[in-house]
Amino acid sequence: MKNFSISSALFMLVAIITALASCNGKNGGKTDISDSTVIAEDAIGEVKETEKIIFDSVLWAKTSNVAKNGKVSVRIKYPYIKNGHETVQDSIFAWEKELLESRGAKASFLELAKERGTMLVDSLSKDLKSILDVYEEEEVKEMTYDMNVSVIYEDDEFFTLEGIIYTYLGGAHGSTINVGQTFCKASGKRVDWELLKGYTTKELRNEIKKGLKGYFEIPAKAADSDEQLQNSLLIDEESFCNAFPLPEYRPYLTNKGVCIRYQQYEIACYAAGMPECYLPVKK
Repeated sequence: MKNFSISSALFMLVAIITALASCNGKNGGKTDISDSTVIAEDAIGEVKETEKIIFDSVLWAKTSNVAKNGKVSVRIKYPYIKNGHETVQDSIFAWEKELLESRGAKASFLELAKERGTMLVDSLSKDLKSILDVYEEEEVKEMTYDMNVSVIYEDDEFFTLEGIIYTYLGGAHGSTINVGQTFCKASGKRVDWELLKGYTTKELRNEIKKGLKGYFEIPAKAADSDEQLQNSLLIDEESFCNAFPLPEYRPYLTNKGVCIRYQQYEIACYAAGMPECYLPVKK
């Protein structure tokens, strides 16, 4: 009984995570650059003074009862610009549309949330009902999808949106994806690796290692600090020493610096959370 529903739930969870991971950029947000490459050497460009951007947000939520003892909850919240800036607005819309895996025609921000939210409620309700119809006493009685996007950083040139997507489809725990995107205020252009254009890939990998030692509270001056870090990660020795993996999702600007974040299970076990570090912008 338990094996059927948990395996089904895990299968759906992997499918959602895989689909979401494929949405961030033309190659899924993955980085494919050699050790000698200088990250985004081209300048971002001069930013002209522009009218202050005013943000508001859209919220769509629905809870649906399933069979006798099941429940599905979907909540979607994300920001939009309420005072023009059409080019920037279009860029935000496209990114949020990718997070929601929408391939439909352009709609309003509210219509987008309603369309995808309704689809998720229907899909999850169907999946949960198929389990409960066969196994009435099954412990998987609730499925949840919660997406919350907010403005976490803003200066005269850029702003950053951060999205946290939590999904629970049964099992011991849910799954969380935490991603962000920085935008240029003047052009609406998405900005990511350009923020680290002064680093070569080899330098960047070394700085990430240093930052991750801080995340795992490993003394940087310890003689065996590299060994301690490797033992904290799910990375083989060859990759750790010669080709330390860059994160699946791209970096973004925050108040702490440029955020480099690895998702759950990407380089460490679930208990390790989402290993992250913050690097200074290097011009």
